[in-house]
Amino acid sequence: MTSPDGSYEISDLAPGNYKVAFYYDSQIREWWDDAADIGSARPISLNAGEVRTAVDARLDALVSLPEPVFTEATCSSLANLKLGDFEHGTWSWTRADGPMGSGDSFDGEPEMLKFGAAYTVTANFDEGWGTTGLSTWRHVFHEPSGCDGSTSGRVSRLEGVDRFATAVEASESEFAAGVDVVYIANGLNFPDALAAGPVAAANGGPVLLVAPWFVPDVVKDELERLQPKRIVVLGGEPSVNASVLTELRGFTSGRVSRLEGVDRFATAVEASESEFAAGVDVVYIANGLNFPDALAAGPVAAANGGPVLLVAPWFVPDVVKDELERLQPKRIVVLGGEPSVNASVLTELRGFTSGRVSRLEGVDRFATAVEASESEFAAGVDVVYIANGLNFPDALAAGPVAAANGGPVLLVAPWFVPDVVKDELERLQPKRIVVLGGEPSVNASVLTELEQHVSAP
Repeated sequence: MTSPDGSYEISDLAPGNYKVAFYYDSQIREWWDDAADIGSARPISLNAGEVRTAVDARLDALVSLPEPVFTEATCSSLANLKLGDFEHGTWSWTRADGPMGSGDSFDGEPEMLKFGAAYTVTANFDEGWGTTGLSTWRHVFHEPSGCDGSTSGRVSRLEGVDRFATAVEASESEFAAGVDVVYIANGLNFPDALAAGPVAAANGGPVLLVAPWFVPDVVKDELERLQPKRIVVLGGEPSVNASVLTELRGFTSGRVSRLEGVDRFATAVEASESEFAAGVDVVYIANGLNFPDALAAGPVAAANGGPVLLVAPWFVPDVVKDELERLQPKRIVVLGGEPSVNASVLTELRGFTSGRVSRLEGVDRFATAVEASESEFAAGVDVVYIANGLNFPDALAAGPVAAANGGPVLLVAPWFVPDVVKDELERLQPKRIVVLGGEPSVNASVLTELEQHVSAP
């Protein structure tokens, strides 16, 4: 995140070549410099010990402008639709009987606008977006769920007004009152919650998210419902302040304890030590400085009764080595390719198992999650959980519920389903799909795409 004047600072980067994307409103707007996609982006080379000033972007490419907003169609017709406001420009809608201007409504007969038909929206945007130009979207109206049985609720959403409420929705969907344990983690950062997923799954409890300094009301309500026998907090100060533990003591008749280490790597080790005995079949290893690979590891780790431990991309922290010495796993599986976890790390890991050290990797985070799914889940799974792969909060809560239902977590972009994910859904043929998060985390158009990949009832 930039400061108000647009400046930013990134530290602790390993030497190598980097490509930089600029996000706005959860969408990639541009790659450096002035590139529309990662393939055409110009890399930035960083040498050992080198300090570089931040690269700047004016977002001239404007890869993705805000899309027009359409009001929801009714089951009976597409009458009374209205195009949403479009700041800094005007647009028109080409349809059967001519163009439509910004804000105009259409009250024509239902047959003039048809479900499944494509319509074109053309936007003329002005200097309010930093440049001038023309952009066009193709919009297809799909019949809303429940109109003709074509979308029989087999693709559903678990969503709340924010990340805390979405985690509560996930908890409510699976866990009954009287659970043995609830795990609590900082919802504004990802490392501690990543380690919570496998231990929560092993103990049949949810992961709920809090702010570092307070428990949101929606989380308090869920704890009142769950009445857990104990509560375990992941992370030390300042991840979750002591005042939060004091609040949490009012929601259990048992103990409120902490699993904490001096850093994210040590906290993941503490979680592992709390649940997993020596001689585990498998340990999963993921980059602890980023979240996507570890998210995909959670459900497969839970299915195989093993922990997820975190490493730096270029070395194994000593505390993790000590835990691997204790666990003596029969095999080790690394999530992610180069540069997420360097080959030198795999070489180090071979000293901690008598079995194989293997990699589950794809060309990107979406493909790596697919590799994890393919490694464990057979066709005909009951459910697949879908989460935004460009942000972490929604997927954090998905791990325990996915594990409880024997399904994987797959990642999508907010506005489309990557082809590699479509292929995996075709292979899995799930009976249902559950999306974590609301708009704009995962757009409605994504749910429409997902409908095509649910097995027939």
